[in-house]
Amino acid sequence: WCYFVYTIVIVTSTLVVVVVAQEKPLSTPRDKDGAGVGVWTWFCNGAFRSFRLNRKENPDFFWVFVMRTVYYLAVSVQTFILSFLKDVLLVPHPAYSTALLAMAGQISAASIAVPSGILSDKIGRKPIIWTACISMGVVYVCFFSFPNITACMAAGFAYGAGNGAFISCDLALALDCLPDRSKP
Repeated sequence: WCYFVYTIVIVTSTLVVVVVAQEKPLSTPRDKDGAGVGVWTWFCNGAFRSFRLNRKENPDFFWVFVMRTVYYLAVSVQTFILSFLKDVLLVPHPAYSTALLAMAGQISAASIAVPSGILSDKIGRKPIIWTACISMGVVYVCFFSFPNITACMAAGFAYGAGNGAFISCDLALALDCLPDRSKP
């Protein structure tokens, strides 16, 4: 049922965007003389260039991009949490324990996200992000250091707090560092 509900939500959201969104039509690409530009030339000179990230022109945004990439690579490990609980910790009901662990993390993340966002406005984004990343890294080490479900639940709650702080402040930092759109 979860996938069915997910599919309905995605299709409904897509339909709402398609019906409600008001887009400006793109102008036809032109060269220096005002003549129309071929699709291949436009793709190579315009569209392809839009995916380029110049580290020297936008160093802060480059590092935010790298940080987010590393974060999502690290988070992908969570895909195997059910197998970890079942095969390593030998939990009797691994699916139930996985759900509890996810709920503990989500509740913790939700409770810390707004306060950490407010704090990041006062002391800056980087200290919150550094603290969040260190705490999430420590949690991954704790998962293997304390081989029991109670310790994993506590670590999962701590991970959620770090994750909530990271997500809220990382998004704000990314928006703070967006490159200037007026520059080519």
